[in-house]
Amino acid sequence: MGGHGAVQPRAVVGRDLDGFPFEVLVLRLVEGGAAADVAYLDDGNVERAVPFEELVVDPSARSHNAQFLDKLWEDSMATMAAEDEEEAAGAPNLRPCTPAPDAEGRFEDGAVLVS
Repeated sequence: MGGHGAVQPRAVVGRDLDGFPFEVLVLRLVEGGAAADVAYLDDGNVERAVPFEELVVDPSARSHNAQFLDKLWEDSMATMAAEDEEEAAGAPNLRPCTPAPDAEGRFEDGAVLVS
């Protein structure tokens, strides 16, 4: 992306994921201004710390309903604040992860890897 000037909180920018273009709302700048937390306009999912190199400012992008963008921004910020509080309180991480087998190669669900 050429220049970060247009990437400011509440700006709508492009995000390319494996050749599929998505529009995202910039929620806040992070990592000393080198990345941004964003919310996807299509489903509201939040992605944290997206490097500016992966965001594209398109001045010809279509305009969006300001009320929709304001609500998405507020809801996304509230979601991130709640996640941050849970993490700070030591709540278990409920995000998906890859399970690890025990010493005998068994997973908690009883599955066994055979090699």
